[in-house]
Amino acid sequence: MTSDYTSLALPAAPETFPKQAKIAPCGYGNWLRLPGRHHTREHWSLVWDGTRWLDGAPAVQFILSNTGDSPLLIPVEATIAAPRPSSRPRGFADFGAPATVPNKSIEKYLAKLPTGLGEGQQRDCHAFRFACFLVRDLAQSDAVALAWLLRWDALQAVSKGERRLAEIIANARKYGQHAIGGGQRPRPERQSGIRHFVITSRGRIG
Repeated sequence: MTSDYTSLALPAAPETFPKQAKIAPCGYGNWLRLPGRHHTREHWSLVWDGTRWLDGAPAVQFILSNTGDSPLLIPVEATIAAPRPSSRPRGFADFGAPATVPNKSIEKYLAKLPTGLGEGQQRDCHAFRFACFLVRDLAQSDAVALAWLLRWDALQAVSKGERRLAEIIANARKYGQHAIGGGQRPRPERQSGIRHFVITSRGRIG
């Protein structure tokens, strides 16, 4: 719903809540940021009335005068759930085509990453390794990788933010050591009932 932010001359995508892709039962997502005083600095929300920015009492009055819009205005495509991933990845047609990676594989990796990190606790290093796993080992797109990194970032004491995470993804794609899709390649199947030998002057080599 915010994918067209560039056409509206916005410098970054508007925040949406909760930021997690899903929330476990009895869990909590990110808190909704309401209009008013900023939670960390002396700043009060400005309100756009369609022609100008309002501040103070006029801003409060404008907010209270709104009754909301009908949910029928939500685009149909936003109400259609994405298809569930298969229980296991499909095989390769060849080594150049990545298989579909179920979310469970990434969930397991994410579960092992540290959370609650703040300044000076190697957040960039952990984010870079996670990005390498996504865009190189699993050959995921930058958009998919960013969604997962944002999910991890939301669990930290101090977040890196979307712009910095996008830079880390670009670095992972450029400097990562593993081959693209290397983490998805199937193991070669063993041939049952067939053994090959080479006979040399010194004996048999299996």
